[in-house]
Amino acid sequence: MYKEDHHINEFHNFSILEELLGGQFTQYSKLVYININNVIAKGFIKCVKHSNGIISFNADLTPNKDLDIPISSSKIDTIQFLYVFEGTAEYRINNSNKRHLVNELQTAVILNKSSSETILRLRKNTRTIFNIISLRKKVYTSLFNKNDDEFSMKALKFINDLNKSDKTIIPGDYDVKIAEHFKSYFKQINDDKNMSFLSAEGSIYHLLSNHFRLALKCNDNYDSYAQLNYTELKKISDLGDVIKATPETQYSINMLSRESGLSPAKLQEGFKTLYNRTVSDFIRHVRLQKAEYLMNSTDFNISEIVYSIGFTSRSYFCKIFKKEYGCSPKQYKKKVSKNHYSLSL
Repeated sequence: MYKEDHHINEFHNFSILEELLGGQFTQYSKLVYININNVIAKGFIKCVKHSNGIISFNADLTPNKDLDIPISSSKIDTIQFLYVFEGTAEYRINNSNKRHLVNELQTAVILNKSSSETILRLRKNTRTIFNIISLRKKVYTSLFNKNDDEFSMKALKFINDLNKSDKTIIPGDYDVKIAEHFKSYFKQINDDKNMSFLSAEGSIYHLLSNHFRLALKCNDNYDSYAQLNYTELKKISDLGDVIKATPETQYSINMLSRESGLSPAKLQEGFKTLYNRTVSDFIRHVRLQKAEYLMNSTDFNISEIVYSIGFTSRSYFCKIFKKEYGCSPKQYKKKVSKNHYSLSL
């Protein structure tokens, strides 16, 4: 049974979650989680306390019917940064009939006033993985108010504007950078007894800074920030995963365009949106990462590595490798061999 934690209960009411979902609760000093495997749902919810009053609410749930779960406690004014890693979710404030859809890889900012409560609806038989970072609005207004750097000033203006307006939500952008930080964070909090709070602390601030980056961007360009729709961005994300898995393939814009059904212009726009790189830059970057991995994990010589990752010119590979890593592939390989030798002694 859940023993109420005052700090967590200011943000999330676990007593209601226990009544709604059943399941088995486990508590540590900085972690509360519930494992669920019943007729209502399968999965878990984990809530982690971080410094500066940050609460991270993480869920991996597959409900057996449409499920409404409360994600705020209505006790204090909070700002919540939502990210859906897999699946989709809909949220509403209090008893409003108006629901807002958040798709896979999309963010949203939710302003919860102390008189309101946010409800998240998960669709039946659909696995949904999401993260919510909750901040006490008063604390972060004070923190940003103490700094005069450009980011703090913009973040403070964003919070104040959000609080003054009638908006309770700002639908966010699609972002794979947050996905990478989220995967790292999720892995760190997965081992309940041995989790590294220090590493998780660093990851949560990476997540939060990226949320603020997107929120500021979307707030400045609220009506025009999304040039591509969700389906198009999902296709770009899937192409990125294919390229990461098989960088040795000889990709071309026309080939990727045929595979995805997107025009070359849409492809370039999508890769710049999700990866901040052109298509060709992204392919080169992935190949260089694979080359570095092979240098560290195999006995392949440079020529073998070059042709196994899809480059057709060794001299070109050496040129871009040196630009990326500050040394030639041969010098890098020697450093790796020396380090491996030292470790074996």
